[in-house]
Amino acid sequence: MSTSSMEHPVVYVDESANSGQNLLDPHQPVFTVAGVHLPDDLAASIVDEVRGQLPRNLREPKYTSLAGSSGGRKALMNAFARLPEGSVRTYLVHKRFMVMTKMVDVIVEPMAHRDGYNLYEGKETLALANMLHLAGPVMGDADAYNRMLQAFVNWVRQKATTDELYAAIAALKASVQSQQFAEYVEVLEYGRPVADETAKEIAAQRHRDELDPAIPSLYCLATTFGQTLGTFRLVHDASK
Repeated sequence: MSTSSMEHPVVYVDESANSGQNLLDPHQPVFTVAGVHLPDDLAASIVDEVRGQLPRNLREPKYTSLAGSSGGRKALMNAFARLPEGSVRTYLVHKRFMVMTKMVDVIVEPMAHRDGYNLYEGKETLALANMLHLAGPVMGDADAYNRMLQAFVNWVRQKATTDELYAAIAALKASVQSQQFAEYVEVLEYGRPVADETAKEIAAQRHRDELDPAIPSLYCLATTFGQTLGTFRLVHDASK
């Protein structure tokens, strides 16, 4: 949405219902954030048309209010059809995969960096996260894999000790039948010294490794808008 009195174009952004750092919430397996940039007249016309389908006791055109009636759903589909190409951008995060990428980023990458190896340069961090995410519940016990993910989330949130985290990692490795894949899990074990140090930094609030997917998602979404709009003003509602 743009405003003629403003120097820069304006992008309005909002997120789906967000459970924050509880990345393993079974009711919210995917996080998404979306942004829209429209001319004022078109935006007003679309909103007015949708608002006309709301019950009289409701003023704000929310999806949940509209999706429950055939008229509301029709209004939504008409609104979507009127959106110009490129005016809306979205960014999605698979939360369980994000947990694994964070494990690699927080535990494995710093250890490799100390040894003079840049895991980001060749995208080895992403490759390792993909390997563990896809094969972990299959090559090892699925419940053990899930407990490891939950232990990591709890550890970052200071609800589990480093010993508890590494007991969960060891339990997953013990359930793996393939020695080759067990070696991938061992990479997480090699990072124990880093985890011990990081736990102290988290407790002292010197380590701000946020698990909330909203932070990287908003950055990535803004980057895509910036590629076409240049400098722009971003508007977002209050969020923790």
